[in-house]
Amino acid sequence: MRYGDPYIIVDIPPITWGNIKKHLETIPVEGARLFGKKGLEDQKGIRDSYVGWVSEPKILDLFFDMGEQVNKKAGWNLDIQYLEPLQYTVYHRDGFYDWHVDQHHICDGETRKISFTCWVNDDYEGGEFDLELHHPGHNPRYKSFFAQPGKAIFFMSDYFHRVRPITSGVRKSLVGWFSGPPYV
Repeated sequence: MRYGDPYIIVDIPPITWGNIKKHLETIPVEGARLFGKKGLEDQKGIRDSYVGWVSEPKILDLFFDMGEQVNKKAGWNLDIQYLEPLQYTVYHRDGFYDWHVDQHHICDGETRKISFTCWVNDDYEGGEFDLELHHPGHNPRYKSFFAQPGKAIFFMSDYFHRVRPITSGVRKSLVGWFSGPPYV
């Protein structure tokens, strides 16, 4: 049984958002890979995108503070202690990321607990972000979210979610994961 709000959407202050966007323009990206049987592999049937990494301390601190506030406001009250470097993701036409969860163990036994996606732009079509909120028999099973640059959606990392295929333009997002000790 889940508790608390299923998601929270947060506005990033405009001046701060402008600085983040400038920083993202400097981030190189490469084809995304997923862990498979042979380590990191291209898995175009699951995901087709390009990624780069953001580890600027001021940006990480801003998002960590937001994550702590959301954790309380949503009523999750999870023990989060770490924010991984942020993933800057670029999806070209037909790019997508099929249904998946973010929750898994990372180094030092930490477990991903809260995820977020921040929309960077809105000059594309398709690419809806779908978050599964209901059981399989419920119709609709998920809620779709559309690009709102400068807004971030926070949700628990065990929720299934996806990015639908881009039909035109290029979709850009900033994604992050908050971790803490394993659940007991």
